[in-house]
Amino acid sequence: MPTPQLVQRRISFSSQIATRNVELLDILDVWTACRHGRSMPARWDLSPETIRRHLGWVHLLDVSSEPLDFRFRLYGSKIAEVLGHDATGKTLSEAFSEPFLSEVRGAFEYTVESAAPLLLFSSGAGADKDFLTVTSLLLPLSDIDDTVDVILVRH
Repeated sequence: MPTPQLVQRRISFSSQIATRNVELLDILDVWTACRHGRSMPARWDLSPETIRRHLGWVHLLDVSSEPLDFRFRLYGSKIAEVLGHDATGKTLSEAFSEPFLSEVRGAFEYTVESAAPLLLFSSGAGADKDFLTVTSLLLPLSDIDDTVDVILVRH
């Protein structure tokens, strides 16, 4: 299936997690509780049972460092349904085109560098979709030390 072409897209992000979105606040609370005194939880701290109510709206992206890149380990089924494509197994550059690719890559890079949650605001219209506005929460995970090796995204 071809990559969806976006007619218009605007992205901004904030390290200040100020939202009234109950779902995003809930998964942030789960992420915080799973830290167990560390700077961020490990992937295995967030079991499918722990985040069951969020699963259809969650992406997991593996982070590779040489060169820095992101690959979808899991692409939420509800997101795939809304956007009309499933990016599981694809890198960001395989899943998205410019200018959206550069903008979203910047948010993922910031999450890796800061090793902290990031609130992402995105709006746009696709060639075959109505105008969409999405607020997403990017949550870093680390299996070893304080290096971000997975990013959990909740839309």
